[in-house]
Amino acid sequence: MTERKDKKMVTDGFREHLSNRGLKETSVEDDIVRIKMMTSRYIDYTKGEDYARELLHKCDLSNSSVVSCLRVCRYYKEYLDQRNN
Repeated sequence: MTERKDKKMVTDGFREHLSNRGLKETSVEDDIVRIKMMTSRYIDYTKGEDYARELLHKCDLSNSSVVSCLRVCRYYKEYLDQRNN
């Protein structure tokens, strides 16, 4: 499988995980935007909250955006843990 298809499958699965958490579709979309925001800043949200925290605080993001991005990192870890079980 190509890397692009694999990433799409993971992204789709993560989107579903967010929806299953009871988040409204607008909140899910906001989290997807946060993922794109981190990716555009070369912050790999898949490496976890501790990794992202330091890098996010060095960016030009507001504190509330940093907190939201860190929450996405936590949700992603939950998604991986659930997927691997």
